[in-house]
Amino acid sequence: MVIGMLTGFAGVLTIFYDYLGQLHNKSFLIGVVLALASTITWSFGTVYTSRQKLSVGILFNVGLQMLIAGFVMLIICGLTGKYANLADTGHASWFALIYLVIFGSLIAYSAYVFAISKLPPALVSIYAYINPIVAVGLGWFLLQEKMNVNMILGTLITLTGVYLVNREFKKLKTDTIA
Repeated sequence: MVIGMLTGFAGVLTIFYDYLGQLHNKSFLIGVVLALASTITWSFGTVYTSRQKLSVGILFNVGLQMLIAGFVMLIICGLTGKYANLADTGHASWFALIYLVIFGSLIAYSAYVFAISKLPPALVSIYAYINPIVAVGLGWFLLQEKMNVNMILGTLITLTGVYLVNREFKKLKTDTIA
């Protein structure tokens, strides 16, 4: 299972290989560090949530988390002054926001929290390997972004890692039943 997770991580690195040269750029490096920190804290939260079964319903739990995150973001935006006036944005921004609220928050996050309540955290966490593949694929398909050999190779490596993790879970599940 660990080999599968490391393989998946290597695949994600391969997908973004062309951008690794930008690590000397301070802004880019800060973004990478923040992304890694958020992934690590998300992982800890996933494990904690899966072990601490709450007595409240899943949808209440999701709503409460989103409400708290919204308040935190309002405070951060207020302190930094970095926010967008929605009255000044165009239709494309509104459609993007509506899409993210419906699909990114209501549907995807609710499905994630539901999966956490029913599946082991390591199995649920492989979504983090699938997200870059989906993003790159949609960017190529919808926005005609470039697709190169590294991205294709990284996708194959990542999918191999996901396959290894899933195969190991099936073995563990079969072993515990037998």
